Amino acid sequence: MNRVARASDASRAGSGRAATTRDSPQGTMRRSSTSPSTGTKIGTRSMGLARYASRRSPAPRRCHGVPGSRSAYATTRISRRKRRKRAFRKVRGVARRRGMVQTGGSGQIGGRVRAVRTRRFPDEPRPMIIDCHVHLNNYDKAHPSTLRERVDKLFNAMDEAKVDHAIVLSSYTANADRPHIEELAAEVGGHPRLSLVEGIRWRYDEQRTDLFQMEERIRDGVVKGIKLYPGYDLYAINDPSLESVFRIAAKYDVPVMIHTGDTYSAHAKVRYAHPLLVDDVAVDYPDVRFVACHLGNPWFQDCAEVLYKNDNVYADISGLTLGDFEYEFERYIMQRVRDMIVYMGEPGRQLMYGTDWPLAGMPSYIRFLEQIEVTPEDREHIAWETAAKLFRLEMPMLEEAQAMRLMRSAQRVEGATPQGA
Repeated sequence: MNRVARASDASRAGSGRAATTRDSPQGTMRRSSTSPSTGTKIGTRSMGLARYASRRSPAPRRCHGVPGSRSAYATTRISRRKRRKRAFRKVRGVARRRGMVQTGGSGQIGGRVRAVRTRRFPDEPRPMIIDCHVHLNNYDKAHPSTLRERVDKLFNAMDEAKVDHAIVLSSYTANADRPHIEELAAEVGGHPRLSLVEGIRWRYDEQRTDLFQMEERIRDGVVKGIKLYPGYDLYAINDPSLESVFRIAAKYDVPVMIHTGDTYSAHAKVRYAHPLLVDDVAVDYPDVRFVACHLGNPWFQDCAEVLYKNDNVYADISGLTLGDFEYEFERYIMQRVRDMIVYMGEPGRQLMYGTDWPLAGMPSYIRFLEQIEVTPEDREHIAWETAAKLFRLEMPMLEEAQAMRLMRSAQRVEGATPQGA
């Protein structure tokens, strides 16, 4: 009787809950049981995943400084992170509006979807264009040309690409193919469609830049900025000897452009041109505005971090190709630029349009600008507004430059030779 009672009690107890095991040739296996709180079935694997998820903690915030501090710097970083998220949503929305077509016949299974190469905003009005990075050097040794001839070629290229204003950078050395800043000032100084930035020579030789003369040109408004060529001139931009240059830039509120990334000459040393060096001077000289030219190519992500971290650092998209963009290489560069935009969060505030003409073609670069996935407002900033503010270009001069371009375009339509630049 005791054995029967115990069996009866076990039967009654088992009827109140689901069985959790069953016999099988391989041994004991777990059955799915019912969750008392939700009524859903929980298997062995799902229960394990739930325990794993409960052990995981949220990703830590990428914020510098003492953990838990609420300094003004940390607050600024958090707000910039929120802006980055909003910018990513904008970029994702732009990509969703791209034209898409399906390959293969109607109803064909397995047809792939590919993107059509069209303008991101076909109905968007064409903004004013400022090319913030051009040269008047003669790079074609087989066909020497005069400075006047190169200026005419520049204006023709600007007309073809509908560029209204260009900023001409002098070189770190002066010779027959690379005009000195004084030659450039005598030829194009004061022209509404051109502004000048002085490239300096910092190597100790007879061509070393005279800072007193450079300061005088900046004070008189002849030049709008300073350009450093550390990879070519073989020095590090965080060298203490450059403090006098940065003090002049801070005194007159002119930007310092720095060549970063790949170099045109095989004799240059790219270790001096790494964009991370820009972070050193940006921190040490917060009152100076720096421009990392060429996006630090190929160190795009390093350049993106320097831009994201420092509000006084800008960048131009010049010199990413030689000649015109080829399709595969353009796709590669476009993806790098898109990654930078997502990481930075505010592309319109810090990025500027530039080509590095004559090393890169202007029409090809305009198409590249049109393909960048940004909002119309950010495209307007990249195309001209950021450069106009950074180099303090006056609006009446820019309007005159645009009027001159339109006049030359009308002359071309009529079949006449464009006059008046």
